[in-house]
Amino acid sequence: MPTVLASPSVRLSLADSALAAAYDRPTEVVEQASSLLLVRDDDEPAAVALRARALARRCTGDLTGAIDDLTRAVKVAQAAALPRRVGEARMSLVVALADAGRTADALDEAERARPLLKGADLSRLLAQRALVLQRIGRYGDALACYRQSLPGLRKDGDSLWEARLLGNRGPMRAYLGDHRGAVNDLKRCAAVAEANGLWNQLARAWQNLGFVMSLVGDVPAALELLDNAAEVGQQRGFDDSSLVLDRAEALLAAGLGSEAADWASTALLGLEERGLAYDAAEARLLFARAAISAGRPKDARTAAERAAIEFAQQRRPAWTRLARQVSVLARWDAGERGAALTRAARTTAEDCASAGWTVASLSARFVAARSALESSSLTTARTLLADVAVARGSGSAEARATGWHAEALLRLVNHDRSGAERALRRALAVRADNAAALGATDLRAHAAVFGEELASAGLQLAVEDQRPAAVLAWAERSRASALQSRPVRPPSDAALATELGHLRAVTAHLREELLAGRSGTELRKKQVKL
Repeated sequence: MPTVLASPSVRLSLADSALAAAYDRPTEVVEQASSLLLVRDDDEPAAVALRARALARRCTGDLTGAIDDLTRAVKVAQAAALPRRVGEARMSLVVALADAGRTADALDEAERARPLLKGADLSRLLAQRALVLQRIGRYGDALACYRQSLPGLRKDGDSLWEARLLGNRGPMRAYLGDHRGAVNDLKRCAAVAEANGLWNQLARAWQNLGFVMSLVGDVPAALELLDNAAEVGQQRGFDDSSLVLDRAEALLAAGLGSEAADWASTALLGLEERGLAYDAAEARLLFARAAISAGRPKDARTAAERAAIEFAQQRRPAWTRLARQVSVLARWDAGERGAALTRAARTTAEDCASAGWTVASLSARFVAARSALESSSLTTARTLLADVAVARGSGSAEARATGWHAEALLRLVNHDRSGAERALRRALAVRADNAAALGATDLRAHAAVFGEELASAGLQLAVEDQRPAAVLAWAERSRASALQSRPVRPPSDAALATELGHLRAVTAHLREELLAGRSGTELRKKQVKL
């Protein structure tokens, strides 16, 4: 054993250095910490080295190894009668367990660590606990915990943890509809990060500000902020995959499907090259959604079906259902009709309904109905159209418009042409009355109702019935629908802009809850109310 490494003080200094570098140089830190542990693994330097290696392993994706190391660090520190080190290891274990989905265990660890820590250490623990509470949807408790933590961090001059706290709290406040608070948090996060050379935190702050601007509906501002984040990331060599995906989402929100597909494809290639299969599956689904918007249904189907397989292999059932729903829409857009599509769409509709994806389920069921109708399976078509038509009386604007569209087709099947035309007008009226709201939600829900198609159906009825005045009226409606474009900036009416921001936030939040396997019942009620 080299004499210098035999010294506990030297080993402790090296372990502390490794701990400080864990996030910036994780691979290197794993090696350094492992070397220190070969010298001795049962004293204070060993406890710190285990914690450093755990943080580094978490950064490299080895969550199991991180939890094992932190559990060992707790035991080593306990055996050496080092309560502060026990508390520190438990504090790091809080987030590692939360990352593994063991949120109850994470909160238990936070309670065990709390009496062992003081001052800035306690403030850091509270920030970690707040993040776990945020992840499980206890937002009021999370906000209270963040409020407890922040003064201590500022008093101690802990810039890194202040930036982390603000960077985590900002997006949550946006989800809760507090856009001003979110912007304030993230701008302060960016200022603290830039002043202290915390480049990773700075890039995240700009990225999250871009997310907030997209919720507000200001796509150009969102793209500019994402450019700022990308510039910082490129200068420092950070992974920019999530930035590229956020840009694709923002472009898709603006109705620029082709551009969004290009960016999603770029992100996907980068993720696959690095072997990041978990994120690559999400990028593939985003590409599929963008490809549908871009009029490339065959590409969309291929991507969505592969994404569904990947999600299933990763045991992510909510994501699997979404991918299958996008595949069904792509098959319809590609011109497929018949029993196979009808069966697939019905199954997908049932799966989405069981997972709480209300509008996604409705759109899949509508595809099943129309596929049955166009393949002359009239009994099946009537049943499915009647199921979808029920939605015309309640729910979101998307659901009601889809319901009226189904009612129009059902009336046509039953030879009620004038009733069908009235139903088409009602569907268009719902869309016109809620145009701004549809622009705030339709990306998330993949609604299968398009104003151009409704107007074209009405025009066809008028032409077939040889009613010139009606032909002109429907032609004008068709022209108006075709000219409608999704706004890329917030409306000038401040109250409307605020409410649309709330709606986008609730819709995004609901999607996250459903993907996490939670019901989102209250959020859905709030979405419909907005």
